[in-house]
Amino acid sequence: SGDTINLNTFNDGIYQIDVDGVSELKISQSLNITKAIAIMFLGDVKITGNITADPGAIVIVIASGKITIDHPVTALQGFYIADDLINTDDSDFDANDSQLTIKGGLISWVGINLWRNLSDNANAGELFIQNNDMVNALKNTTTDLKAFKIYQYTWKEVAP
Repeated sequence: SGDTINLNTFNDGIYQIDVDGVSELKISQSLNITKAIAIMFLGDVKITGNITADPGAIVIVIASGKITIDHPVTALQGFYIADDLINTDDSDFDANDSQLTIKGGLISWVGINLWRNLSDNANAGELFIQNNDMVNALKNTTTDLKAFKIYQYTWKEVAP
């Protein structure tokens, strides 16, 4: 079972989404996001629509499971982090896909399946673009997302 959210409905902040009985969180089309938001979900995340952000906005999606990007999605902005796999399409067998442009990054501790398959073989199925606007916004943020900039170290002296 799943529950659907739109990122435009959130204010600045870090949100842990926890709904009893929901193992998959769906993120619908969310265009021109203006906030600094991080979504954390214990389970899988399925992105069902394009996600774009205005300059100065921050979008971070973290899943304890996998992240799957639906076939019709063609634009993602932000940083998407999964403890499990990230799939750039909901099927590895579709032909004649549309190119997926990711302005930001995908981070998986298991692997990333680049499953977009364009019919012309002249263009990449996935196009990654560095998102300097969002990196700078994160660097300068005064919102709760500043917690993502803090590195904690534990030092321990060991005998040589």
